[in-house]
Amino acid sequence: MMDGDIDLYVEYTGTSYITVLDYEIDPEDPPSAEEVYDTVKAEYDEEYGITWLDEFDFENRYSLVMRAADAADVADMSDLESIAGELTLAHNANFGERTDGLMPMNERYGYDWGTTTQMDEGLMYDALRNEEVDVIAAFTTDGRIPAYDLEVIADDLNFFPPYYAAPIVMNDTIEAHPEIEELLLELGPLLTEETMAELNAEVDINAELEEVVARNFLVEQGLIEE
Repeated sequence: MMDGDIDLYVEYTGTSYITVLDYEIDPEDPPSAEEVYDTVKAEYDEEYGITWLDEFDFENRYSLVMRAADAADVADMSDLESIAGELTLAHNANFGERTDGLMPMNERYGYDWGTTTQMDEGLMYDALRNEEVDVIAAFTTDGRIPAYDLEVIADDLNFFPPYYAAPIVMNDTIEAHPEIEELLLELGPLLTEETMAELNAEVDINAELEEVVARNFLVEQGLIEE
């Protein structure tokens, strides 16, 4: 974006707050979703000449996920600390390197996993469903969570920041084309977490092309013509 190759994309508030702006989350006094958004909005404008538009109506958080049957006695992520040594955790490469990822999470919760394994994101969910691993670090809007009868474990120590999605656009671009904001304001309320999970399932489970799923959704919502 700063090189001028693209003008706009969808970013996540928590990702920008932690990995771009280098803020740390105080577990005793975590910032609200509004505070995170206000911070990234102000600092991106000042530092990079980038405008954060209004957030969409979904949050795509990292979270630990288990098979629903195994999660029946797990109230929250703290409950995993006492049994982590008996479990295998799978995660993607990105989660292994993030400041809101594997090692900081282990430190916060006191986890000492029996085994951790890095997997391609597309393989983790099948591995969990097939009982090849016990826990995965997943995205909450992934359609395979409800489809595979998986359970999101509550982050009771507030390790993960808010991850609300919002379009970000170069200031010069939005000034030249203010209609972009109007169009995205129509789209935002339609993209709930439930809707995103359904759309993601079309891609991840039904093997539809992303651009086909996106276009069909926009046509169905009357935002573009077929």
